[in-house]
Amino acid sequence: KLKVGEITIPGESQETFVMVAHLCHPAMVNDDLTGVVVGLDVARTLLAGPRPHYTYKLLILPETIGSVAYLSHNEDQIPGMKAGLFLEMLGNNAPHALQKSFQPESQVDRCLASALPGLDPEAYSASYRTVIGNDERQFNAPGVRVPMLSLSRVESPESPTRPYREYHSSLDTPQIVTEERLQFSRQVVLGLIQAWSTTSTSSTASKGKYSAPVTGFGSTIARIPKATVACLRSWNAVMESTPSPISLWNWAYLSRRSGKWPPYSRKKNS
Repeated sequence: KLKVGEITIPGESQETFVMVAHLCHPAMVNDDLTGVVVGLDVARTLLAGPRPHYTYKLLILPETIGSVAYLSHNEDQIPGMKAGLFLEMLGNNAPHALQKSFQPESQVDRCLASALPGLDPEAYSASYRTVIGNDERQFNAPGVRVPMLSLSRVESPESPTRPYREYHSSLDTPQIVTEERLQFSRQVVLGLIQAWSTTSTSSTASKGKYSAPVTGFGSTIARIPKATVACLRSWNAVMESTPSPISLWNWAYLSRRSGKWPPYSRKKNS
């Protein structure tokens, strides 16, 4: 049975902004436990704040097949999905990269691309499918066409180690992730959400630089270790006691705190 974690922050409107992060890469931290961690703290911040105008949703799922399964079982929700952002690889030492959706002239594309320089002057934006490929593909696909962008920390196109040196290897450990970078990524996501909300409710396209005030969102990533451990344990409880990828990510985060990595030992065949 395929399981999908879902958090909904209800708004005054049923129109929804969807955030997505995946958790199917065994024993890898930056790809994509960091997207899960940032997404959870963003969702917690939104839940703790005033009721927003738009509804926000966070999906935590296995890459590709998880999005396909969720969309196929929730076709009635697709018309209400007005925009989205995929979160991945947000803890490594690289600038933020905003990959646009299949509809680069959509309101959310123009809004987030305009807001990003004010949130991170070193960040860059790029066209659809030119930075990295993940679940934004399923949301942008024919028959769905939800304009979903992606935010990640991917090295520049000129880098020989793009997307990052430790990508898809046993070197993708907690040692390449810092809480400061997670905090910064969280602030960027909240700023992008605020820019979207402000622009959309005023029914105007965002032009020029937008410097979103992110300090008013309350919590800080400095508190994220305990909060995230609690969130991941809660997810395990929600997902019942059957084996699931979430347990591995729980081990991964707890292993960082205890200094033990990898979070398991592999027996050699005799």
